Amino acid sequence: MNVSIVFPLSPAAGIGLFCLTILGLHWWLLVTIGILSIYLAQVTEPMSSSIVVGIPESLGVIIGAFFLRKRNFDPRFERVADVVLFFSAAGVSSLVAGLTAGAILGGLTGLRQEQVWADVIAVSATTLTGVLVVAPACFLWLAAPARAKDTQWWLNFGVTVVGALLTSWIVFEGPSTRLVRAYLIIPALVWGALTTGVQGSSVVLILVAVVGGAFTAFGEGPLTYTGTLQFAPLQQFLCVTAITT
Repeated sequence: MNVSIVFPLSPAAGIGLFCLTILGLHWWLLVTIGILSIYLAQVTEPMSSSIVVGIPESLGVIIGAFFLRKRNFDPRFERVADVVLFFSAAGVSSLVAGLTAGAILGGLTGLRQEQVWADVIAVSATTLTGVLVVAPACFLWLAAPARAKDTQWWLNFGVTVVGALLTSWIVFEGPSTRLVRAYLIIPALVWGALTTGVQGSSVVLILVAVVGGAFTAFGEGPLTYTGTLQFAPLQQFLCVTAITT
């Protein structure tokens, strides 16, 4: 048995971290069931593989949420300390998820050490990308105090969404070429960050991740990779973009 990742990020990890941080750690069982259900719903994967990914990811999310609650994290991301705290929690969550998955695989299967470490990286990267891409939008739109948005804000937000979707489609649609690069999406994301703040750019990043992930899963776009870590280039791009915007 080995772990097979079918999408470059885990939305359940980001949503789970948000729920446990805001609602409380006593919801851990429900979050764990939700994450496991999502992986088990991937009917192309064996149940054992889904459990090997789902349980470690749940554990990582629980520990990450505990870390945020212990440090009195503010979901508005207005202080540098809260931004650093969130990135640290994302790193802790992904590290715990990957190492736990590796311990399970190493102890219960006969996989070679190289394959186990590849699976550790795959689970860690999927968890990290899910937290960095999905959780900020949840915190900023569902937990942070609502702020009045004028017509100009919504106009800038709409332009950013349309621009990011069109650019993502152009970049990721079709076979990989040397003429189209993923960094062509950056201007739309920077424009969103400058005109709508992190609240607007957090939504735009999710849209880019969905479009990029869908095409990359089918082997299209400039970030395709045929090795064991199929989504590694796209995950690196999404994580760096999430941190910088």
